[in-house]
Amino acid sequence: MRQPGQRMSTLTLALSQFKAGRLHEAEATVRRFLALHPDHLDGIYLLGGIAGRLGRYDEAAGLLGKVAAARPQFAEAHADLGDIFFAMGKLPEAEMSYRRALAFKPALAETRASFGRVLFNQGKIGEAILAYENAIRYKPDFAEADYNLASLYLWAWRNEEASAAYRRALAIDPEMWSALDGLISLRMLQCDWEGLQDDIDRLFAAAAKGATVIRPFLAVTASSSPAFHLAATRSWAAKQFAGINPRFVHTRPPAHRKIRLGYLCADFGGHATAYVMAEVFERHDRDRFETFAYSIAPNDGRKIEGRVPAAFDHFVDLSRNSNLEAADRIFADEIDVLVDLQGYTRGNRTEILACRPAPVQINWPAFPASMGVDFIDYIVVDKFIVPPSSQAFFAERLESMPHCYFPSDTKREVAATDPTRAECGLPAKGFVFCCFNNAYKLTPREFDVWMRILTAVPHSVLWLLGDETVKRNLAKEAVARGVDPARLVFAPRVLPPEHLARHRRADLFLDTFRINAHTTAADALWMGVPLLTFPGEAFASRVAGSMLTTIGLPELIASSEEEYATLAVDLATNPSLLARHRERLAANRLTTPLFDMVAYTRAVDDILDGMWRRWCSG
Repeated sequence: MRQPGQRMSTLTLALSQFKAGRLHEAEATVRRFLALHPDHLDGIYLLGGIAGRLGRYDEAAGLLGKVAAARPQFAEAHADLGDIFFAMGKLPEAEMSYRRALAFKPALAETRASFGRVLFNQGKIGEAILAYENAIRYKPDFAEADYNLASLYLWAWRNEEASAAYRRALAIDPEMWSALDGLISLRMLQCDWEGLQDDIDRLFAAAAKGATVIRPFLAVTASSSPAFHLAATRSWAAKQFAGINPRFVHTRPPAHRKIRLGYLCADFGGHATAYVMAEVFERHDRDRFETFAYSIAPNDGRKIEGRVPAAFDHFVDLSRNSNLEAADRIFADEIDVLVDLQGYTRGNRTEILACRPAPVQINWPAFPASMGVDFIDYIVVDKFIVPPSSQAFFAERLESMPHCYFPSDTKREVAATDPTRAECGLPAKGFVFCCFNNAYKLTPREFDVWMRILTAVPHSVLWLLGDETVKRNLAKEAVARGVDPARLVFAPRVLPPEHLARHRRADLFLDTFRINAHTTAADALWMGVPLLTFPGEAFASRVAGSMLTTIGLPELIASSEEEYATLAVDLATNPSLLARHRERLAANRLTTPLFDMVAYTRAVDDILDGMWRRWCSG
């Protein structure tokens, strides 16, 4: 709330009470003042600010709108009105109010940051970045703006600029834990490992002292402990959703005949989870289910089309709706079972689920840990990934699939022409190990093992994904371990059909330890590439092992790092052994449950049906 222009004693008292957080006293004082001076704009302005702080947004909008109309050049009134519109979920109105404020007073750095926030929430990423950059130009020590700018740079895949913004924020405020959290995640994505564990330890120590909470995705990617995962997500969720109460009451089943099944996803057009789920969407039993897709990503202008949206009975674009509006729509559609395809991954809008728009809400299959909240009822797992004895590590009830919990897509398109080794950047001869996991899954631990494997297998190469920063950092790490960095080959990003086709040039997939291959494991096995894994204790580290068990190749599940390295060298130096595994993989691919999407979807349908019947029966 900005300072009223006229300093009258009663109004000054009300303002001091407002600043002290004594809102009800301030309201009583300013109402006494307005009883004597009903048209006094400073009093109306202050009352509008109080109403906004108390959550009476309609009243606040009316009061602040009256002041802004009477004093069109009063930039602060327009800015405060923008804040109220944003809180109400009226994003276009908020944008217009911020534009008016900045037209009259360009140097309002905080308003520029708020302007950037509302632009981002409308999918205007480029404009949002410019708004935050301008906020920092007017206020160079604006750590919060640098932090938010870093997040926007990440959305735009401008990782180097994101790193610089995080570091600026930390230079201003060394205990800005959210910036350290973001920087750690980015450094993991860039394989920038020097001093990284020290930063992780510092952040985790601050969280243990109650100074901060750790984002769930970082908790899962930076720790191997399922107990820590649950504790971290619970702490984060308790803070994140503290002001959100269930918006709806579900007392009895609605009258519609079929179960209404909804899916919430931030990118039905390209998200890896939607990609692997495509055939499941198509194969749901339409005699039992009516299916709804709710697209919640910021709208960047792309049209979502193709198999995935066509697989649903209803495709609903909620990208321009606020969280409350989205929850209202889902409730109005009478969704019975709502599946969150996002979890705590990029683009999530978990606040929608916190409103409890559906009576049954499920975490599956994107987030490989508990979401730590009471508004998610179930998590779909399997008994290899999460044995029943591990229920203590989950806030949700465990629902186990009969085989691997992870879906696939047997209709996925593969490019008609396989690339040559030369076209892939691979040497003409030599064994090709590969790992097409995201770079954040790589840690010094498995990289040490991989370099030992390369040393033991002459002329072999390791085929990876990564941008220029990843290439530079991993080359340095290879040299430090006595390996020629030329033996690391980096595959460029290509469309899924081309990526699947180039798997045929790989000999063996080497899995990461803390976070296994998930979609990438399914891709490799579908394309006939044997995969070697070493499972840990946590959900995320056991996915590839579940797949190998389901497809009948449990001997490729190592029990230690040493066995993992020995198996990799044996497979690379014994062509007949590798050939036998390839033959078994080819034979099992269509005869074991892993890629039987008819049976898989039937099991999913039975589980979802059972969840719904359980709720109906109380």
